[in-house]
Amino acid sequence: MKKLTKLIRLADVLKSNFEHKTQIELSVFIKYLIVGTMTYLIEFIGFLLVFNFTNNAIFANLFFKIIIPIISYFFQKNYTYKKVGHDKKIIIKFILSIGIYSIISSTVIYLLMIIFTPILSKLISDCILVIFSYYLSTFFIFKK
Repeated sequence: MKKLTKLIRLADVLKSNFEHKTQIELSVFIKYLIVGTMTYLIEFIGFLLVFNFTNNAIFANLFFKIIIPIISYFFQKNYTYKKVGHDKKIIIKFILSIGIYSIISSTVIYLLMIIFTPILSKLISDCILVIFSYYLSTFFIFKK
């Protein structure tokens, strides 16, 4: 009987920890989406301006995939993940992630332009990659 009681207590503790962790992760995800949406609007407007000027979707995408993440980094670091100070490891991971994400994003846009317009290709690509970006930020860049 004592073993059953201990198992029930253990299950309750595990459940409580899981619920707490799930709430924290949901909170981080919501903050990530808020910051991401704001910076994405800036990025997309900038993309449209550069694309209309150059008529080159890949260049416009790469240009803003390098500029906007720098702004996003400070917002995500201070608001979403609440990191204090300048950790060189985080900055290096962030720079690496910009390169990886930019290459993947541009490749997806390039492939989608076979079927869709450049602007629609960018929208589809960014919608597909938002979850990848979240996991990259949460479990690689700002990992606790």
